[in-house]
Amino acid sequence: MSLKHVLKKFGIFILFVWAALSLTFILVHLMPGDPAYVLATMYMQQWNIKFEEAYKMAQESLAWDPTKPIWIRYVEYFANLLKGNLGESIVYRESINKIVAKSIPWTIFIGSISLFLAYMIGIYLGSHAAWKRGKASDTSIFSLGIVLSSFPSFVMAVFILIFLGVKFKLIPLGGAYSEWIDPGFTPEFIGSVLYHAIGPVIALSAENIAIYILGMRNSAVSVIQEDFVNFAVMRGLKNKTISRKYVRKPAILPLITNLAASVGFLFGGATLAETIFRYPGIGYQFGTALGMRDYPLIVGLFTVQILAVLIAMFFIELIYPLVDPRARER
Repeated sequence: MSLKHVLKKFGIFILFVWAALSLTFILVHLMPGDPAYVLATMYMQQWNIKFEEAYKMAQESLAWDPTKPIWIRYVEYFANLLKGNLGESIVYRESINKIVAKSIPWTIFIGSISLFLAYMIGIYLGSHAAWKRGKASDTSIFSLGIVLSSFPSFVMAVFILIFLGVKFKLIPLGGAYSEWIDPGFTPEFIGSVLYHAIGPVIALSAENIAIYILGMRNSAVSVIQEDFVNFAVMRGLKNKTISRKYVRKPAILPLITNLAASVGFLFGGATLAETIFRYPGIGYQFGTALGMRDYPLIVGLFTVQILAVLIAMFFIELIYPLVDPRARER
């Protein structure tokens, strides 16, 4: 791969970053709602005071000037971003960098586990269904993929919470770990973290499993029709060997690009699922920021998600030709 090609890809990457961040910034600031109004409503209910008094208190407590023109906010946003500063939350009055730093490890933890499980299970079931196409196992696995794909992660989270949490009491109802356990590298804390991650991981894995089952099956079916697979069958190789070495490996290659989209799901797609389980990740912060109309925090969290997706796609664009010679030829 030539340096000219890499620089061209990098230029396109920078253009997409600027366009995506600019569009996100404008759309977020055009959202209806007033953070002072939301906070004033909370003050009214909490202290039983009149709205006018509550609204004045809310305006004084928020680090937000509603009269500042949007173009000034836009310039300040990119000026701070170039310095690595995501801004300050108007509700928490805290650096968004610190909020992200506290939340992102939890999202990466459950997201990486769910993505790994979804990838391994989906790839295996999808390739098995393709090899057994037209038979009962293919129909069952394909039907499973269709059913799972029709349930978004937040719907699955509700079902898991109701049945596994409330009815059968097999998982905790929320949180990242038990409140009475002090955080630290102790068996009790690690066990509690793993126990509280069961619900979110299952909810996030289900939808991704469906994506990989259906994607792998379609990819593997086309690979099975290739001449090198027919030649392997003529050589008398075992079906297990053909499925693993001659079908599964080439069929996985097109699915590598799905990993970039999965990174976005890792950071942003878990919003409702984390909110349902009260799991303190990026998704939970999204839900809180949207409810409070904390515009700088919303933009900051979207910035993290957008950068994660585009950086992942950029590196996959560079790496994919190295793992798939067909892409190199094109």
